[in-house]
Amino acid sequence: MRTPLLIDATIREGQQHGHVSFSPAQGVRLARLLDEFGIDIIEVGHPVVSDQDRKTASAICHAGLQAHTLAHARATREDVEAAAAVGAQWVGIFMGVNDFSLQYKLHRDRAAALSAIQEAVETTKAFGLRVRFTCEDASRTPLPRVLEVFESARAAGADRLSYADTVGVMTPAKMRRVVHRLSRRFEGLLHAHCHNDFGLATANTLAAIEAGAIAVDVSIEGIGERCGIAPLAEVALSLTQLYGVEARW
Repeated sequence: MRTPLLIDATIREGQQHGHVSFSPAQGVRLARLLDEFGIDIIEVGHPVVSDQDRKTASAICHAGLQAHTLAHARATREDVEAAAAVGAQWVGIFMGVNDFSLQYKLHRDRAAALSAIQEAVETTKAFGLRVRFTCEDASRTPLPRVLEVFESARAAGADRLSYADTVGVMTPAKMRRVVHRLSRRFEGLLHAHCHNDFGLATANTLAAIEAGAIAVDVSIEGIGERCGIAPLAEVALSLTQLYGVEARW
């Protein structure tokens, strides 16, 4: 098995966990520890959310880390400009395109959503930054539509594509099957983001890696929205001890 990239989302996703909020100093401290551990990419936050998020993200991006930095952004110019302003090397643009998201969250049709994604990706690339596009709630999105939005984001210049099990409803067998198909279409580009609502985040993350995902999202102790995401320790130890992956972690 190839050694996957580990993307730590503690400082961004972790703050969606109940009663969790990091000050800029705490964010930098966590980022330095993650960098020392050997994390490949650190999510520094969603700068447009608040002034504290912006300050934390900027402080981490200017902390001289070896790890790459990634700032979160919705598919809007405001979010992209805020992400670019903090000095991150990557911008993680996200949007859901299933019927739930379009009707109840975004209040727009599919064509408008695709146009917004393309514009956000092109704007980010114009800043000279790398783009990871995440199809939010992908596990409840018909696969042909996931393929459509990934093709659209890729055509606009996205460097990586992330399949998100936002509500944690995948099983390892389903994840393996879907990621295998996606990774064949988008070889060397696919990431995976797995939530833990049914306690399967680690299993689904490992299944995604087996099927060809080159990078996966984790967080310290699995903290994150609702039940959290795949825990860093479980994924790293599973890869090294059960799969024999050689890594610098």
